[in-house]
Amino acid sequence: MDVALTNGRMPRKHLGDQLDRFDSILDGLSGALNQSVADAAREGVKGAVKDAVIEMLTDPDLRAALHQATMPARESKPTFWQRLKTRIHDGALTAGLAVSAVVAGGREKARAVRDTVNDTKTRASLAWQLRKVMLIGLGIGLAVATFSYLTTHGLAAALSGAGAAATAIAVQVGIWVRRTVRRLAIA
Repeated sequence: MDVALTNGRMPRKHLGDQLDRFDSILDGLSGALNQSVADAAREGVKGAVKDAVIEMLTDPDLRAALHQATMPARESKPTFWQRLKTRIHDGALTAGLAVSAVVAGGREKARAVRDTVNDTKTRASLAWQLRKVMLIGLGIGLAVATFSYLTTHGLAAALSGAGAAATAIAVQVGIWVRRTVRRLAIA
């Protein structure tokens, strides 16, 4: 290393040189630390597995439990009481399912009756709300019929034509109003 002396002194080290040196030291420590942790983890796992295997092979209680867990289960013939309990349980389950089906069917019938009653009630309510319109129409119809009966043929024909024209206009206005209401209800 060739270092030039300045006035008999060593040159000063710069901060950048010090930081570079510190960075290289940290890199070396980092690599060594990672390797040390990996080696320690490997050895720890190896030791733990070894201890677990030795424990399984030497502990008589653990060996008996493992042996019992791996044995095939014996099939034994059920006793009379076990068979009787099973049949009673199955019968009760079947009866419960049948009762549930009957109850569900009854509920559906009750809903259908309720919906029919509500629909009939709605229609009767609509007719009751329109009673004034129907009574006025009936009164005017009777008055026109009486007037037509008592007057001459020509006047009755003119009155019938005017009534037909008014009816046609009312029907067209009703159709127009219904379409408008539907369009407004959709929007």
